[in-house]
Amino acid sequence: MSTADKTAAFEAAPGAVLVMSGHVMLYEGVSDGRHMVLHANTFYVDSGGVTHEVQKVAEAALEDLHRTNGTGFTEAVQLMVCYP
Repeated sequence: MSTADKTAAFEAAPGAVLVMSGHVMLYEGVSDGRHMVLHANTFYVDSGGVTHEVQKVAEAALEDLHRTNGTGFTEAVQLMVCYP
């Protein structure tokens, strides 16, 4: 599924659980044109390649999140679970 197809599916299902290898997020919906999720993280790598350790639940724009290998979280989503 393409990134465009994934984001269209996400937009139709606020509250969906997005699953990727080693990570789960709750899709909140679109805010100011950005796809917002809630997720828990233990670390992140900034644009300069520096790793920062954190232990928190955060709200973030899906477009801003990337795996350590550079893959965007949108591309990495493998499963979307929707609840009626």
